[in-house]
Amino acid sequence: MNSAMKFKVKCFVLFSLIGANVPTHQSIWASAQESTTAQQPDHTSSEASQGAAPTAAAPAPPPNGASAAAATATTAASSSFLDKLNPSGSIDVYYGYNFNDPDSRTNQLRNFDVNSNQFSLNLAKFSLEYLPDPLGFRVDFMFGDAAKIVNSSEPGGSLYQYLEQAYASYKAPVGKGLTIDFGKFVTQNGAEVIESKDNWNYSRSLLFSYAIPYYHFGARARYSFSDQLSLTATVTT
Repeated sequence: MNSAMKFKVKCFVLFSLIGANVPTHQSIWASAQESTTAQQPDHTSSEASQGAAPTAAAPAPPPNGASAAAATATTAASSSFLDKLNPSGSIDVYYGYNFNDPDSRTNQLRNFDVNSNQFSLNLAKFSLEYLPDPLGFRVDFMFGDAAKIVNSSEPGGSLYQYLEQAYASYKAPVGKGLTIDFGKFVTQNGAEVIESKDNWNYSRSLLFSYAIPYYHFGARARYSFSDQLSLTATVTT
């Protein structure tokens, strides 16, 4: 408080002293001093607060637990899908020589190995298979002379010659598992197959060429009793 304020307080106390003869001069002066001291502002706490160090910022909260768990689950699901996805492929190239030396350079009464006196691409194949658990699929792409021969009577057009088979699978919880396929799949009839590497001979018999279809379209159910014994039923066009 400044000197003018102190003077007003002292005058007010002296005026009271004239009106009443009770307190002494010393007690009046003491009262005035206590009054001025009480009205002075306290700068101690203000200075202390101004000199105090600023409070450190709170650390950032940890990542949300639910988001981290979701990210981990997504990564695990992607990893599991890739682990069960089985890619495979093969290339079948041959050189055929016919001692009769036909002008057409084509072998008669042959299947797949039809070209003579030249190198030929019989079959290039790439497959993707996802084993049903409980859902799955398989798709096989094929290129070469064998692809044209297998799909020569395909009603869908020449584009389908590159698709050997494509089907979706479902593994029903019946016993050890009943696998149901739907789509286009190669025939299970006969002892020979389209891929040369899986045959006894490189050439094919006329029975495989003309007696059975190369593929089917429809549904197929298969139950395996063991690695050596299974039962298959089909409904195809």
